[in-house]
Amino acid sequence: MKKACIYANSDKDTYFSMAGKVAEYLKDAGYEVYCQGEAACAFGGSEITSLQGKLDIAFVLGGDGTVLSALAEGYLYDVPLLCINMGTLGFLMEHDSEDFPKVMDRILNEDYSIVKRQMLSVTIRSTNGEETGPVHYALNDVDVARSSLGGVMRCNVWVGDEMVSEYAADGILVATPTGSTAYSLSAGGPIAEPDVSCLIITPVCAHSLYTRPLVIKDTQTVRIVPKRGPLSLVLDGQREYAIQTGDEIIIQKADVCAKFISTNQRSFFELLRKKMGEWNIPRN
Repeated sequence: MKKACIYANSDKDTYFSMAGKVAEYLKDAGYEVYCQGEAACAFGGSEITSLQGKLDIAFVLGGDGTVLSALAEGYLYDVPLLCINMGTLGFLMEHDSEDFPKVMDRILNEDYSIVKRQMLSVTIRSTNGEETGPVHYALNDVDVARSSLGGVMRCNVWVGDEMVSEYAADGILVATPTGSTAYSLSAGGPIAEPDVSCLIITPVCAHSLYTRPLVIKDTQTVRIVPKRGPLSLVLDGQREYAIQTGDEIIIQKADVCAKFISTNQRSFFELLRKKMGEWNIPRN
């Protein structure tokens, strides 16, 4: 029996009404349905754990933040994601809720393609050379940032075996091409097409007239060595970990990826025009 998971944002999908419709379609098609979070109680699905084994497909209902939250759970790496937009901007959300019946028919008939998005792996190495904690993953970006009460962060940034520079800034972002339209963009970073093989290093509020973002090959390893704390490691704006002065943050292309289901092969530049246009419209 095929296995599916539903991850719904209750702030977007009120009373999990859309999640319930998706679950009904899947059960009628013979799927075993699992849910993440509160949705499991809403319509009788089993809550997802590491015990149910490999999932065949996952449905994410909400906005871009919902996708990042779902991936943060750790069960959906390399699982095809069907993302239904119930939010506003939605760079990652290809399908709109009003297209639900048509999209579901195509999904159940396996009439779709898979788009892979690069992810980042992050490890923290202490001053004694030991890795502290597990490997972390991020789809959009990794942010090494000063704490809310700290002063300007100072750190050295290395690419491979070569030091790039010493930075004085509020933070250093390392973003994927997917993340280039998120925090990195707001911090002055460039926009990259999602399938470009690169990493983007963007200083946040650097105390310099000459500091600029860098674009490097995705085969490179980035090391960030803070020289002044307290600091935080923030992954996709969702998860935060404390960093000590002298720790090394090691960032590289991950050996897992995010897989998105596509039914219409959207043009990236068409999407960019549409979403950036929406972003510039004032909302009440």
